[in-house]
Amino acid sequence: MRQTSFWVLAGLVGSSVLAGANQPSATQAPPRATAEPVPTPNPIQVENAKPGTRGWYITKPAMNGEIQAYAGEDSINKGEDVHLYVSSQRPYTMQLYRLGYYGGAGARLMANFAVSPAIPQGYWVFNMDAPKPQNGLPVNCPTCIISQKDEKGQETNIRDVNWKLTNTVHFPASWTSGIYLFKLTESAGNQWMVPLVLRDDGAKADLVFQDPANTDQAYNRWGGTSLYKNYLLADDGSGGHAFYESWNRPFDQKYGSGHVLVWTYTMLRFLEEQGYNVTYSTNNAVALGLTNLLNYKGFVSAGHDEYWSQAERKKLEDAIASGVSAAFFGGNDIYRQVRNYPDLQGRAARWMAGYDNPPLDSIQTKGPLGVSLATGQWRLPAINDPEDKILVSMYNAINYRNQNLIVKNTGHWVFTGTGLQEGDAIPGILGYEVDSLLNPARLTVPGERVTIIGQSPFQNADRIPKTLVSVAALREITRTNNIVFNAGTIYWPYGLNNFHLEYHEESQVPVSAALRQMTNNILQRMITGKVPAITAASVISQTWADASTQSIHLRLTTALNATTASDAVHYTITINGQAVRAESAGYNANNQTITLSLPVDTLHIGDVVAVRWDGLSDNAGVVLKPGEVRLGVR
Repeated sequence: MRQTSFWVLAGLVGSSVLAGANQPSATQAPPRATAEPVPTPNPIQVENAKPGTRGWYITKPAMNGEIQAYAGEDSINKGEDVHLYVSSQRPYTMQLYRLGYYGGAGARLMANFAVSPAIPQGYWVFNMDAPKPQNGLPVNCPTCIISQKDEKGQETNIRDVNWKLTNTVHFPASWTSGIYLFKLTESAGNQWMVPLVLRDDGAKADLVFQDPANTDQAYNRWGGTSLYKNYLLADDGSGGHAFYESWNRPFDQKYGSGHVLVWTYTMLRFLEEQGYNVTYSTNNAVALGLTNLLNYKGFVSAGHDEYWSQAERKKLEDAIASGVSAAFFGGNDIYRQVRNYPDLQGRAARWMAGYDNPPLDSIQTKGPLGVSLATGQWRLPAINDPEDKILVSMYNAINYRNQNLIVKNTGHWVFTGTGLQEGDAIPGILGYEVDSLLNPARLTVPGERVTIIGQSPFQNADRIPKTLVSVAALREITRTNNIVFNAGTIYWPYGLNNFHLEYHEESQVPVSAALRQMTNNILQRMITGKVPAITAASVISQTWADASTQSIHLRLTTALNATTASDAVHYTITINGQAVRAESAGYNANNQTITLSLPVDTLHIGDVVAVRWDGLSDNAGVVLKPGEVRLGVR
């Protein structure tokens, strides 16, 4: 029997209707008129009720340049086309997946594509043992731009491959916003990936989740340079770095996927598992105004969102001032300023400037925030707009991996339903870059309540380690009733689910039920504007429905009165919006699990179930508030 962890949220429901696919409909039991109307499922719930596809990630990465590719856009709106630029030494096929939860499968196959012919256009492979020309320059790439001079005549060391267009793919308007992944396989079996964000610019969603693609690009060393390294100058890249980066080249990280399949994907799985009404965007889409943050109740970032343009930061600050909440479930966020430029074809935001040293920058004028557009750390005197104005704490150090987050002020609503006590540890969550409180004045801002919810001593990664203190902080803004949360650690998403690809070097971080509940509390506060209360929903720890045994199971964190828990009259069940009756209810006091047995042929894989309860009491006789949980059938 497969068990799926599911933390309860008010108003979550799914649907098994498959848009645009011919799937057999499940046989449903006769309706019972006493059921309350089930809320209309949101697009994420509908999408994740569809069958997922296992085996979606690559198994034979192209290690020697056999096939490489990139997308001509980092995001598109629904109904638009994406343009792919592929270099392959052999014919290749493509599959397109949407990333999500999908009952644990993690993705859904959206399309298969016919074989495309071989089209070698160049490649780059990093090899520390290779001579500098291989690490420093693309191979067999006659179209590649290997540098451009800036306005001061300095070499930028940009790499722009300028390949020919090979594939154009249309994304129907009916598809759900999300992060999509192309898997390319050449005829010898070598594989590459290309990520893309599908926006829904007209979405009526609660949350917008940002893929931190700027940061992926800053670390992208394809072609021999990144905003950190220049492998033409030294084999280890230590001789300098590029001043400009181009989106017109493959990601060398994670076989073309950048960092999408690291922290971003882990957070995405959690959001979609929980059924949040979320839409997706990127740094560039926000900066260009394609995504309007004012249309949403909350902005969400996760993992490592380090590189921001001034245009994007201005839009976030304006949104917060207007009452939009923001949550950064990561660390080292908004640390460096970059600028975006069109490429040589005039396509917006395809080049990114990042000198990391404001005096070297060719631009010194002021931007929309009234500070210098010179690129580098926001806190440097030349810019003087530190990110802790937004985040309270800000980047301080790289630490030794998998250190513990120590909770503080556990009487705060963030800890509702977690059972955590002052000073408890959440294992493994601190890493690999963490934030500290560097300006105590950020704790006493007029019109705000600022609370430290994590204060964790840690050893940094210096040659001679020092003990520092990481801080996770929450701003509650009185006038606009919104919040800003900063987790202060990149590894926060790792504690939300147990998905780790084989090349995740941080795969030992354990899942934390308390961290999942804290995350839900923060997100619910962003959406509802209300502090979460301790209700029946807070005592549910795990749910699953099993088609093979025609049973539903609710595991609790507190003991119930066995008489009320074992009476089926206290439960109302709907399946795909249709009411059904439980044949019996049982309660196991040893593991605090309710089991609801249903008639034969009632539950089918892919169904979405809603269970509502009323009249339950705990073993002390205290009556619990009515509650509801939604789950899929496995």
